[in-house]
Amino acid sequence: MKINLTPASDDSGSISVLMIGLFLLALTLSSGIINLADAYLAKRELIAILEPIVQRSVASIDLSRYYLQERPFERIPIDCHVTLNRAQVEVSQVAFRNHRVEIKKIECADDELTLVVHSEIRPLIDFPIFSSFSNGKIGVDAEAGASSIYQK
Repeated sequence: MKINLTPASDDSGSISVLMIGLFLLALTLSSGIINLADAYLAKRELIAILEPIVQRSVASIDLSRYYLQERPFERIPIDCHVTLNRAQVEVSQVAFRNHRVEIKKIECADDELTLVVHSEIRPLIDFPIFSSFSNGKIGVDAEAGASSIYQK
């Protein structure tokens, strides 16, 4: 039995194709993570813009309910009609990263205002592979709520 210890002559090839593929995969994943982190920060920014609007909007008291209710009550009754109008006007004036802010849901119930808005941002790293899925923009939703609490 004869054992050949010399390398085979047909063993041609390189791992450079594999390395380039892994590099492109890592580059794509890292850019996706950067865009995801930017979307999270954009959501936090949108919430920070939205919270003062909601707080100002619930400042209108429904005086008829306020004086007709028996004391003590936990929440000061708010005038939902005025509250909703004020919130809609203020949100319509907001521009977030050069995009409009749209109201997805606005609700005034049980003396509490809940506001859900939507806006879009441009990704920090705009690869064509991402643009085909999202039309070149990332959607950001934010929610805030407030009520007037009675304090003795």
